Amino acid sequence: MEYIDSFVIENERFFYFSLEKIINENPKLEKLPLSLKILLEANIRNSKNELTTKKILDIFANRKDEFINFYPSRVVLKEYTAIPTLAELAKLKEEKLKSKKLNLSVDLLLQYMKENEDTYKLAKWCDKNFSNLRVIPPGSKIIHPINLEYLSTVLHIEKIEEKFLLFPETIAISDYKDNMTNSFGVLGHKLESIDALATILGLPLKIKLPKVVGIKVVGKPKDGVLSSDFLQVLLDVLENANLDEKIVEFYGDGLKYLTLENRTKILNKASSYNALCSFFAIDEKTILYYNKTRQNEDFSKLVDKYLKTQKLFLNEENNLEYDESIEFDLSNIFPRVMPNLKNEVFKDKNIVLSLIDTSNGFLNPFLIIHCALVAKKAYEKGFRIDSKIKAFFKTDLTVYDYLANLDLLKYLEGIGFYFVNTNGKIEEKLSPNILTDCSISSGTLENNYINENIKLNYTMSASLVVIHSLIGSMKLKVFDKLNPNELWPEHSEVLRYLEKIDDTLYKDIYKNIFLGNEKWQDIIVEKSESFPWNDDSSFVQVFPFKEESFKDKINIENGEILALFNNEIKTKYISSNIQITPYINVANFLQEKGVKSFDFGSFEDRRGCSKLMVLGAFDTNEIKNMMVSKEGAFTKDFKTGEIISFYEKSKRVHQSQKDLIIIADENYGIGETNDWAAKATKLLGVKAIIAKSFGENHRKDLIKMGILPLQFIDDDIKSLNLKGYESINIKNSEIKKDLKLDAFIYKGEQIYQIKLKLRLDNEFEIQIYKNGGLVPFILKDIV
Repeated sequence: MEYIDSFVIENERFFYFSLEKIINENPKLEKLPLSLKILLEANIRNSKNELTTKKILDIFANRKDEFINFYPSRVVLKEYTAIPTLAELAKLKEEKLKSKKLNLSVDLLLQYMKENEDTYKLAKWCDKNFSNLRVIPPGSKIIHPINLEYLSTVLHIEKIEEKFLLFPETIAISDYKDNMTNSFGVLGHKLESIDALATILGLPLKIKLPKVVGIKVVGKPKDGVLSSDFLQVLLDVLENANLDEKIVEFYGDGLKYLTLENRTKILNKASSYNALCSFFAIDEKTILYYNKTRQNEDFSKLVDKYLKTQKLFLNEENNLEYDESIEFDLSNIFPRVMPNLKNEVFKDKNIVLSLIDTSNGFLNPFLIIHCALVAKKAYEKGFRIDSKIKAFFKTDLTVYDYLANLDLLKYLEGIGFYFVNTNGKIEEKLSPNILTDCSISSGTLENNYINENIKLNYTMSASLVVIHSLIGSMKLKVFDKLNPNELWPEHSEVLRYLEKIDDTLYKDIYKNIFLGNEKWQDIIVEKSESFPWNDDSSFVQVFPFKEESFKDKINIENGEILALFNNEIKTKYISSNIQITPYINVANFLQEKGVKSFDFGSFEDRRGCSKLMVLGAFDTNEIKNMMVSKEGAFTKDFKTGEIISFYEKSKRVHQSQKDLIIIADENYGIGETNDWAAKATKLLGVKAIIAKSFGENHRKDLIKMGILPLQFIDDDIKSLNLKGYESINIKNSEIKKDLKLDAFIYKGEQIYQIKLKLRLDNEFEIQIYKNGGLVPFILKDIV
């Protein structure tokens, strides 16, 4: 069936894949949550044939636990996650891509990257030489709201054969904690570093069709209740629910009381309750926010028209069906004060230090204006903070200026708060006899953060910080002369002040977003087919891409053992991000390049240098190869009897044209996904890993690097009495799911035959492995 439709707006015709036509073919799809409808549209739009389309419709209509694709229209990479990907992209441009454009828009957020000429030059060269790539350079000091207020378009427009095709913007982002766009109706998905290059080249992310938990927000907040109060209550609810890898979609009449800024605070915590993501569909608040931050009403009209036509606009009449539902009643929430230590109890203590911390203040002006209005009412009633209390208002100049323009700043300063710039430090010399007193903050104060003598720290809304600073203590019964209810502004009063903030606020914030710091401005790069690689760099080096032949069978012959590992080998030990010490292999590499030990930095700083990361793989005293007596990346050359590094063994085995194998016990590669744990293993020349069990994320990463994961069935290192000198043959004429294959272990004159399970668990993983890994798989379609 033909699903394309069109409409005309402002005398221009726009085309789109009609969800109405898709749903007419299968009415069960009408009840899909809005987040799933966005995924449905993308999968139908990218379907290659009628058979695939029918399968997609069946999966969505019947909510089947099967794989679908997540198609990002934009990729967002941040800081050090971006550098290895950029290096690989630059190498691909000169070897494979040549003049080809990137399929997706790519944004690099490098605001807080440390100054370094090599990494700056690479990022700036990519910015100049890839038309679909833009860099937010170091020095802008804006990160959390940038996707929300500046980069996101909500709706993607693609010109195909002189026609404008519309579809919802979706993003894949490397640091998901910084994703705010799900509050903006833009569905975002976490992008693992190991997937970044293939995703940029156009390969969608494979995900199981997610379950969706609907959070119905009802009720009206009591006077005095702010988003900082109900956020923690909501988090408690979400953390006690089973939300693993599910989408949390918010709806309900109570959403009208949640500003867009409030919503960002809620979804930004999605990782704390293990959800795949949280999602707020677009409503009138979103459109108003878009107008204010973008200064583009024509485009917002297009967004509004498309979403309402597609019925993707938040509407109580949608009557959608969720896999689970949870009701959250705003009317049951009360203002909250939280001790920073989990087991701490509230104590009636005097306050010696107060902090209103709005480091990301322009992201939630409602809360800032609210606390300023509390200060205004207190000032006008003659209340002041006792001089014994050190009170600070920590914010950036933009927030400082807009409070001044609203004529509210003078009241915070008037009652006793002192301005401190976001980058400034608050270090007060307080008397050592204040151990029983406390500090309060609107941000998060870790114990001893400001002063080691303050042992009790409390977190609360900025408005409550003002109230308790005036009271002078954490007493539950306030002074008779100060009634907090009289100081609390009406919701409507705050909104009136919000309306006075015009779009010049956002224009000022982002006017120099692409300028960068002085070091960045000093870097000069040219448009060229090849990046000017510096062979002496210890920050940017990339291994050349090797041609990978298609594998239709398994053939490991005379495989040598690189290491025998015990249980619980964690990815953070295979490749760490910690400080580089002078006592490991990497130190010699850096010293040869003239780097002094005090400039070694961390592995994270230098993760764009592939050779350094390979040298550093497994090199920690947390890991011990059972073939040798010392910890770290050491193994044995049984021909010479030498104890050598993994890297040296890799070179020797490569010269002899043999395969390398790692053998481990249970839980090999457990822990967080770590791209270099798999990349470095690949670059060491490891062809297969045999273990009793794998960390699931690392198993998938090994496959993406073309490394074969094999699982013991009845045997292990101990039962086979492996020492490391053995050679191994593993052959099979086919590669398929649930395959059990024979392995032959040669110990001198003895031969042991054992069974191994092939851990390629689905057809996609089989195709990735057969093609030599994720990037070779996608390159075969591009080149």
